[in-house]
Amino acid sequence: MSKMHFHHQYSESFTLKDGLIVTMRTLYPSDKEQLAEGFGELSALSRYQRFFAAKQGLSEKELRFFTEIDEQSHYAIGASVKTEFEQQGRGVAVARFVRLKEDAQMAEPAVTVIDAWQNRGIGSLLLKRISQAALERGILVFRSILLADNPRIRVLVERVLPNTEFTLDGTTIVAVSQLRSI
Repeated sequence: MSKMHFHHQYSESFTLKDGLIVTMRTLYPSDKEQLAEGFGELSALSRYQRFFAAKQGLSEKELRFFTEIDEQSHYAIGASVKTEFEQQGRGVAVARFVRLKEDAQMAEPAVTVIDAWQNRGIGSLLLKRISQAALERGILVFRSILLADNPRIRVLVERVLPNTEFTLDGTTIVAVSQLRSI
């Protein structure tokens, strides 16, 4: 396998339209506390749309799963923003994929952006990067389950992954995206 761009030490910065700099990097086990804090900044609606259930917090087991990644079958990128009032960046978003056991070329992606930072393009950047990381690992398809009453996530997927088919399945939509270089 050729050298991967998205690896253990991956880090990249972007400037948002408002001039703030977003730094994206591979998630590490040491990010558990910051991940838990970010979860606390999600609204009840955002938590429900991400986890399909009312959730008050992340368990230790979930924090381990979300941060102790193998970087091959499970890879995650966190995004942080440093404002003029902060000494270090604060986590505002995470994207990940988890390869499906039944099909090594397929994975389930997830993107979460805390409410105060939504609609600034961070989710799009992360979905593009996590898709590229998946392609580097031989993953050709993303399969997502989305809530049917969450049109914003569908718009995001359609914009970033235009080769996606959506199938309504009751209160959920199954999105199957053919990954291509972005």
